[in-house]
Amino acid sequence: MSLLARRLAWQKIERTDRVINMRAYLLATFTANPLIPYLGSALVAGGFEPSVDVGPFDQIQQTLLFGSVHNEADVVVVWARLEELWGGGAWPLVDGDAAAGIAALVDVGELCSRTAAERGVTVVVVLPGVPDYVPLGVGDAGNQFGVSAMAAEGRERLRATLTNRPGVLVFDAEAVIREVGSANVLDHRRMAAATIPYTEDLFARVADGIARVLMLDRKGAKKVAVVDADNTLWGGVVGEDGGAGVDLAEQGPGMSYRAFQRYLLDLRRAGTILAVASKNNEPDALEVFQRREMLLAVDDLAAWRINWEPKSSNIADMADELNLGTSSMVFIDDSAMERAEVLANLAGIVTLEMPEDPAGWFDAIARSGVLDRLPPTNSDLSRAQSYAQETQRVQARQVTDLGAFLESLQLRVGLIEPSAKDLFRLAQLVAKTNQFTLGGYRHTEAEIVAMANLDDVVLRLVHAKDNFGDYGIVGALIVCGSNSPQPSLDTFVLSCRAMGRGVEDAMLSAAQRLVNFALGVRLVETEKNRPMRQWISRYGVDPGEHGQIQPCPWPLHVANVDAIE
Repeated sequence: MSLLARRLAWQKIERTDRVINMRAYLLATFTANPLIPYLGSALVAGGFEPSVDVGPFDQIQQTLLFGSVHNEADVVVVWARLEELWGGGAWPLVDGDAAAGIAALVDVGELCSRTAAERGVTVVVVLPGVPDYVPLGVGDAGNQFGVSAMAAEGRERLRATLTNRPGVLVFDAEAVIREVGSANVLDHRRMAAATIPYTEDLFARVADGIARVLMLDRKGAKKVAVVDADNTLWGGVVGEDGGAGVDLAEQGPGMSYRAFQRYLLDLRRAGTILAVASKNNEPDALEVFQRREMLLAVDDLAAWRINWEPKSSNIADMADELNLGTSSMVFIDDSAMERAEVLANLAGIVTLEMPEDPAGWFDAIARSGVLDRLPPTNSDLSRAQSYAQETQRVQARQVTDLGAFLESLQLRVGLIEPSAKDLFRLAQLVAKTNQFTLGGYRHTEAEIVAMANLDDVVLRLVHAKDNFGDYGIVGALIVCGSNSPQPSLDTFVLSCRAMGRGVEDAMLSAAQRLVNFALGVRLVETEKNRPMRQWISRYGVDPGEHGQIQPCPWPLHVANVDAIE
């Protein structure tokens, strides 16, 4: 869609009667009105019904401290440029020139963090781009107190101020400027006429980036990357070229396939689950994984299906094995026919068309955003190991009956009152859980931070461990009205990898004990929460109106512990 078409589409949307579910508010050191239609249309494309308003010109600190309009917002976007912060004095040239501007930038960061924590809104901070005005020209590169050096220091001090702050998200304008080139995004004539520093293209690209970050925060990242093998992990067809003949050379196209493998390994380290779906003879394909040039090992895969069955059925089979929905998966295959077959048969899966030249694959993935992730948590970093442990559990389950299997696990479950730094993990679980959830509205991180400060709200994280290994933090619950006669189970989520072993029963029993068993709930039916509906129906709960939960005893095969070491 052209930029003009996006602006016109937003005008039409604004005139339509809608139920607004996201109110965005913009604060900037310049005229930010051109951002409105692009941010609005990007959020609509992401499944939201937003309103977008702009605050007073160059009044970020004052508005965050004393303003009231943004108190009604769900999202506040803050964009402070170094050009305006330095505009009132000398530009960076000698020691001390940039101190006031950098301090002001850090103050903005602190105010944003405080606003998110105290007012329960999500604050998206745009890291400013490096100014293009450098009085020394090429000589600026050698000046430790020059524009480039001081811009880098200011940006990193702002980033450090925002890191791990509940309710705060970050998007980098410099990444867009670097991609497009400053000559194509800066508009000095509009800046002089109306303090609008950028072209429409820049505003549109930044708006798209902000929307991507918000969608990650609200909906979570895709959990599984399913990749083809031939002409995807390596060059050539193993059935024709043989395991030793496919291209994994350290130069030429083979180098690009190896670079793609390295990218997949980085995604895995950050928490993405890797799987392979390939039409091949399995021994032939696995032979390639033994080559020294292969960076990706079989042990790095959570699952694989290498056979001649339709890829859609193989992917569905792996989804069942991993206890995940296909909507949490991204499928990467060089064949348009295979992608079409998968799309036609699997609900919600995302497929990605890659350029013919593998050298451009990383750029294609980065532009698509389908594998974007927020900074990894400790749980993300341990996810690959947890799936390996799960494989061992599945193997143990296959050789014994369910009761004996559950006893053999020696499962330990502990409920933890979250500290401030734990609230991000709680919010992440709420955002990412689709199957074992009550459905209905999901609280944002900023809202959860605000709820943690209320006297009648109880929040708990759930930690589990068994003989095969540590599950980590796998569940969370929120009870509202804990001091009232009718407390309610507001939020109840459990990772799919811990379902069906008694953790959910232990969670519910603990929640009821917190309020003397008088606990109500409202269950909302969704396309994906059938596991939750089936389980909680045992305790007299059906989708629909608010109802009372029947008493749930603590499971006998689960040890109740205060802390898991």
